[in-house]
Amino acid sequence: MTAPATAPTDADLLETVSSLVGPAAHVQLWLFPLDADGVPLRVVIPIEDVPLDAEVMPRLGARVGRMAETAGWASLVLVWERPGPAWLTTGEEEVVAAFRAASGLPLRAEFLSHDTGVRRIASGTAA
Repeated sequence: MTAPATAPTDADLLETVSSLVGPAAHVQLWLFPLDADGVPLRVVIPIEDVPLDAEVMPRLGARVGRMAETAGWASLVLVWERPGPAWLTTGEEEVVAAFRAASGLPLRAEFLSHDTGVRRIASGTAA
């Protein structure tokens, strides 16, 4: 008999994201949906060529929020993938904040995939 799935720890999430996404190769936003118990669902959604533009993010965030509502996602883990340094620029922070605000979803964690690996970034709506 298989044991029931449990919610991953922060270390588990970092390991999963690092193995699935790894160092940045493209500009993408990765969605890892979670159920009401914080358990990852069996789907990962990469959105390629996401414009890192604070004026575009409200529309994308709202669409992801509607998709989550329709699919029954309770929360998300996000991975912002882009070549570059391990720290977000001020402009990138504005992009991330615009997406957070528009999605209306609780975010379990957010990560940045950069030139040399993956690191956790602060999330404004941690579940």
